[in-house]
Amino acid sequence: MKKVLTVLMLVPLLIGCSTELEIHDSISEEDQAVYHPLPIAKYKDGYYIQDNNTLYYVEENKSTLINYCYFRDDQFSEGNHGTYKRYDSYIIAERGFYVLDDAIYTLASYMNVEGETWDSFVQMSLDGKELKELFKLDFQPYNNFIIHNNKVYMIEDTSHMTIHILSLSGKELKTIKDTYADSFFISENKIYLRNAEFGHFSYLDENDEIINLPVKDNEYIEMINNDHVSSISYEDNTFNTLFSHYRSLTDAKDIHIFTNELVTYFDDQYIYTSQLSGMQKYRIYDLDANLIKEIIPSQSIQIEENEENNIPSINGDGTDFSVICRVIDNKIIAYNYTGPIECNTDTGQCKYTVQ
Repeated sequence: MKKVLTVLMLVPLLIGCSTELEIHDSISEEDQAVYHPLPIAKYKDGYYIQDNNTLYYVEENKSTLINYCYFRDDQFSEGNHGTYKRYDSYIIAERGFYVLDDAIYTLASYMNVEGETWDSFVQMSLDGKELKELFKLDFQPYNNFIIHNNKVYMIEDTSHMTIHILSLSGKELKTIKDTYADSFFISENKIYLRNAEFGHFSYLDENDEIINLPVKDNEYIEMINNDHVSSISYEDNTFNTLFSHYRSLTDAKDIHIFTNELVTYFDDQYIYTSQLSGMQKYRIYDLDANLIKEIIPSQSIQIEENEENNIPSINGDGTDFSVICRVIDNKIIAYNYTGPIECNTDTGQCKYTVQ
């Protein structure tokens, strides 16, 4: 009888225990090792994208408004309005967000009724209506973060850029100081660290120790993917001529050098470049640097002058289109002052995605 009572006493304790959150999906290299001025996350046959503090889901020829990134007591709020009993919060999507296991993971900034503020790692429903705070941060996060093998890697905004490695419940697993990293990449189960200002480049080994990798003088790493790297350098420190390098991670010898074209994306089939000045042209090369296609967005997108909302027409030289932000399926994703655009790599036609 005593044994039975002991077991019964344990049942409430077992029921009350919560298991650690696990994320079964993985983040592909193409989703992370990219230039990210525009927050984007692929999902099924489309993608989530943030534009002007508004989150949309884009699929084929339809864009669906998800939310305005504001919440009151973890419920979606129509714009930055309304009252709350506990706290309000807003999504910090510019630091990145990921769609994994049919949920959105990102960072959010909170303020409670007492006026206290903090940042947290959060989970949001795909329809954007509900927000769940997973854990609070006791530091100020900087730039992007990465979810890798059910750990969260974040950079603390300090002069030496400390990296925090946390469990999905917020437990501090490791702190790595003096990394001087301002962003992350992930490739072949390695976390790569980059400092764009100084060209510092390293990775975390299986023990999360920092291993420095050599870079050339005045070389700045832009992207890691598929055991290759793209970087930029300038001629004689004059910044007049840009060289964009494409090479293997294991060999410092260049495979290809593009002059005055920025390699903004590559995968296991193609290399994509953009212009930094003059008419914007998106060029697609094969891995042997043979030009496959050139897309000029200003030639297929035209905006008429609209007196009602005072939207100007596109400049004749087509300089107001960004570099390539992402390539999803067969679509180049970029933007201009009007909003995000898609360029179909098969047809070469471009269009605005958010109406």
